[in-house]
Amino acid sequence: MEQNQDSVQKQHDFMVLYKPLHNRLCKFVHSMIWDKEDAKDIVNETALQAFERFDQIKDKEKFMSYVFSIAGNLAKRRYKLQKVKALFDWVKADNQEAWQHSEQTLTQSELRKALDQVPFKQRRALLLFEVFGFSYNEICTIENCSLSAVKTRIFQAKTKLRHYLANDEVPFGQLKSVIV
Repeated sequence: MEQNQDSVQKQHDFMVLYKPLHNRLCKFVHSMIWDKEDAKDIVNETALQAFERFDQIKDKEKFMSYVFSIAGNLAKRRYKLQKVKALFDWVKADNQEAWQHSEQTLTQSELRKALDQVPFKQRRALLLFEVFGFSYNEICTIENCSLSAVKTRIFQAKTKLRHYLANDEVPFGQLKSVIV
């Protein structure tokens, strides 16, 4: 009976910390993994892993960083699998017309393709900063790296996006509308 009460208390404590992060976590994962169903799977797996290890977190103040780190690692694994799958799908594709889109979709498509060219750690730091509004210090904690590393990753990501899009005026403010 006491074990059941401990379990109920653990669930309650977990949800108190997790619930305010859920929407941001969903958007973060979806920005890394374009497929909505895969993103949902990663969010669910993140929540499950975080809950299973919840007792091991000594400093509950770092819960957000812990959850976003799990999600980032899971997204990285899924992203690598998606790249391999996309390569095989591209080889199979016969019809170039299937890739034709409207002008608005092309803009989104071009931005997404450019984002896909940015190395994973740089892209993740850029998205956490530009799209999700995390501070440099929060990103340091999530990424488990120094402040200078975060600033460098974001700067390099922006530089690479400008290069890939051949544009000195990349609308970083529009990232949110494309991602979310």
